[in-house]
Amino acid sequence: MLKTLKQMNIPFSGDEYEIENLSKLDDKMLAAVKASLPKQTTLYDAIKGDLNKDDIEDVVVVTQETFKEKFMPFSDGCDESIKDDKWCQIVNKNRRGIVILLSNGDKYEAVVTKRDIFESPNEDGGAYFPPELAVEIKNSELKFFYSYGKYGYWEYVFALDGKDFRIVKYLSNVNNGPVPEYIVQMDFVNHRLEKSANLLYPGNKEYKRYEECIEKYKSLNDAQEDDGYDGVFIRKTYELKTQKILLSEVKKVDYIDGRWLDDLQNSKELGKILKIDFWSEYPGDSEDELARCVADKI
Repeated sequence: MLKTLKQMNIPFSGDEYEIENLSKLDDKMLAAVKASLPKQTTLYDAIKGDLNKDDIEDVVVVTQETFKEKFMPFSDGCDESIKDDKWCQIVNKNRRGIVILLSNGDKYEAVVTKRDIFESPNEDGGAYFPPELAVEIKNSELKFFYSYGKYGYWEYVFALDGKDFRIVKYLSNVNNGPVPEYIVQMDFVNHRLEKSANLLYPGNKEYKRYEECIEKYKSLNDAQEDDGYDGVFIRKTYELKTQKILLSEVKKVDYIDGRWLDDLQNSKELGKILKIDFWSEYPGDSEDELARCVADKI
């Protein structure tokens, strides 16, 4: 019988953390998972939903390996001379994976098995906590969602393609505290990439390029004592030439070596600019004036 992780190795917790979703797996689902995994693989979480649109629940099981050499101190900054140093807590740093089970009549079939596609849940985030992964099924799509607190979030969306899954959408929202820096949306069905850069964020290239317009906008807002939402975006829509990307062929979906797919923004897969426009969540006369000023300089 496959093991389940009854206690998650979450640093600084101290409490037993039960994954209640695992109890929802019936015998047929467990048998299908067992047939596709070796003994050292444990069950971490389970998500149910209809992926193949047959009105029967399918299931995605998140797994984690248990290789002994990957049980180690939480942080490289562990000081063993300090009693009960929280950084020295031994945690499971084995990578996580997924098994996707599709309903097939009265049984379940494991169509995609990736044993190490995700990082462990116990990575050292340094001065900030590491991004948190959530796996979801919504509208017959499989979603891998990473939340990174004040630094934003990103999401990969896959849809069924035969007995595999192809990526259909990617969304990345990068913030610096409360101020948004840029938003990227990739549409792999219609082959479009939209990148929205916040003209009011001093750290990006668009700010430097249109600084004269932005300073004029800021002086106008200061005169009006406007303390509203700090975001006026220039959005560039590109042709995206990337071919089909299948989940079975993806090696890693994590953040350790940088956000997967972000390199597409600066690669040969990016074609010509199709459109440039502007948007703001709270548009007004001064935002319109900033957009006109920038448009005149493009």
